Amino acid sequence: MNLKKHKLYFATFFTDMLSNFGDTVYSLALMNYVLLVPQKEPAIALVSISESLPILFSILIRTSKYQIVYIFKNRESHQGRSLSFLGS
Repeated sequence: MNLKKHKLYFATFFTDMLSNFGDTVYSLALMNYVLLVPQKEPAIALVSISESLPILFSILIRTSKYQIVYIFKNRESHQGRSLSFLGS
């Protein structure tokens, strides 16, 4: 693939890589800071949980988004069903 022809793709790819690098540096700096705390074990656990929650939430949000899209694309077959996860 010639990236010179696909400038938008290259810009998106580069910014994503830069964001991932920043996330890694932030995580390492936070872990380094936590090692200075007197009670290291609970602090390390909290940092690990705080780094894992966004990944878990993104999976859950993506899954529910696709369920909603599927239901609205197939409205005719779901007319009588309750959409309890949408709050209705």
